[in-house]
Amino acid sequence: MKIIERSLTEDGLAENDYQDFYSIIVNGTERLFVRDGGESEDFSLGRDLKFVYKIVDLMSEAYEAGKSGEEFEVTKDLMDKHGLTK
Repeated sequence: MKIIERSLTEDGLAENDYQDFYSIIVNGTERLFVRDGGESEDFSLGRDLKFVYKIVDLMSEAYEAGKSGEEFEVTKDLMDKHGLTK
C-alpha cells in the first residue's frame, strides 16, 4: 500500500493567503481531501468536515494490507501554489 500525504509548503501557504489543504492518496487514488475555507465557526460535519467519515475505512484498508503482508510506504509531497516541490 502506497500512501502519499500532500499539503502546501510554507511558501505555498503564503502564496495562497494561508489557506492550506491536506490530501491522502492511496495507491494512486485520492481518498481524502480537506481544505481551509469559510469561517471555522460556520463549519459543519456534514458539509465541511465530511472527510472524517472516511478515516475508519482508510484505517481498515491499511490494517488488512498489513495483515496480508503488503508493504506500507508513506511519502509526503509538499507543494507550492504551482505544484510539487519535494
